[in-house]
Amino acid sequence: MIKPCPVCDEPFDTTRTNGGNPYKTCSTKCSYALRGRQKRRGKSYPCVVCGALTYRAPSDDVRRHPAIYCSPKCYQQGRSVGYTPRVVTRPYVMKKQYDRKAAAAKRWATRRLRGNDKHTQYTKDLLSMRTTENIMSGKISRVSQLEKDVARLLRRRGVKAVTQYGLRDESGRYCACVDIFVPSVNVAVEVNGTYWHADPLVYRGRRDAAQQRSHDRYERKRTILAERGIRLVEVWEGDFKLDPRETIDLLLEDLRA
Repeated sequence: MIKPCPVCDEPFDTTRTNGGNPYKTCSTKCSYALRGRQKRRGKSYPCVVCGALTYRAPSDDVRRHPAIYCSPKCYQQGRSVGYTPRVVTRPYVMKKQYDRKAAAAKRWATRRLRGNDKHTQYTKDLLSMRTTENIMSGKISRVSQLEKDVARLLRRRGVKAVTQYGLRDESGRYCACVDIFVPSVNVAVEVNGTYWHADPLVYRGRRDAAQQRSHDRYERKRTILAERGIRLVEVWEGDFKLDPRETIDLLLEDLRA
């Protein structure tokens, strides 16, 4: 259908559409001009908070809430004092409570079905690196009382020991953290807990999931130490608790070897 443009009176085809909406003018320029005319037919209203006059177009006259504000600041203040009432059409409390455990079980079942419920080796290495960085920066405190006792007894025997010594990779990032490091002899001392390292005298080769993860991280640490030429000496929690003096004596002999 051909009709004159309401702005410039030029004929244009009204069957043309823009996203399903028919054109009201012949061009974009006339569209902006028509929009300006419509806005000039608006009115000025006082702000319900400060009383300043605020212009509103005719399309803004019909609103859900009658309160009019001149600025976002007055809008926030007006909502706080109740000028704009809250309209509640349905109750906030849901009839059926959200079961978080059931949702988590469903989520993990879907991930297991798709085969993405476990970390890749790349992700494991990245998480281990981030954990080591947090330990070295002090965000995570990982020094156990057993490590403190072993380091304290070594210092009493005149050995300079550094607890939580970080090792960096080629890019300068922390890749591993040893419990105790003796720089004078280039030896790393690992104080192995009975549970987390699955003491073979107690668990006899049996490991649960947590112990297996700890074992895998420990093996990666052993590989890193071997690549850097750092000798590894182990101290077991059971031996230290049974006889601390003898354990430290044996440790000193290993350090001198």
